[in-house]
Amino acid sequence: MRPSETAPSDLDWQTPPNCAGGNCIQVARSGDGVLMRDSKNPDMPHIRFSPESWAAFVRNVKTGRYDRESR
Repeated sequence: MRPSETAPSDLDWQTPPNCAGGNCIQVARSGDGVLMRDSKNPDMPHIRFSPESWAAFVRNVKTGRYDRESR
């Protein structure tokens, strides 16, 4: 993953259905990867994931690797 300064304005940003109070991430597919941004600050830089990095990130989220209890 790498920080990116700009994203095309026509992206279809998705917000998780369980987003509470707008304090969430948003994701969008773009060309050869996936972009992620903070829903509270959509104009700030976003993170670009390669398809492989995105798959690994999602897998780690699903297995609880980033849960506070597992640290």
